[in-house]
Amino acid sequence: MEVIKSNKGGSKLCYQGYMYTKHTTRKTVQWWKCVKRSSTACKGSITTSLQNENPTPGQPHNHDPSDISIKYTKSRYAMKEQAALTRDKPSQIFAQVVSTCEDDVQAMMPREENCKRTMRYQRPAPPVPQSFADVTLPAEFTITTKTNSSYCMTMDRMLRTECWSFVVLTV
Repeated sequence: MEVIKSNKGGSKLCYQGYMYTKHTTRKTVQWWKCVKRSSTACKGSITTSLQNENPTPGQPHNHDPSDISIKYTKSRYAMKEQAALTRDKPSQIFAQVVSTCEDDVQAMMPREENCKRTMRYQRPAPPVPQSFADVTLPAEFTITTKTNSSYCMTMDRMLRTECWSFVVLTV
């Protein structure tokens, strides 16, 4: 039994070839429903303790268990997690994860471009500067040459608005 993160930030339970999403939490138990409840009208369910232990099957499933779909979901999650935590290129992450997958899982994978786009969405956006003090430029981008060390960046602040504009001169 293993709990992984779902696409929408929730929890997904993998147990005996089936995947479940958390449905309800009571005082002492959690209710999980099959992830295929909308696509195949599966009524499969399971209950666990609050610590995700002692699984008790509820309603039976109307489909066969699939370890391949669980491995596929785990590999997609691994790609997203690695993209969010590292600065590796999405193509490198895709190649690394796919190379460790079984052939059946590789066959389920979407096109590389779709996976790379998904990984780029996982990357955090840089924060928007709130003031001029928050804007930092490396020194190499603020002077023209190293010989005369004259500054090539000027700042113009409009007096009646809170807008900042920068003029960058390049040679």
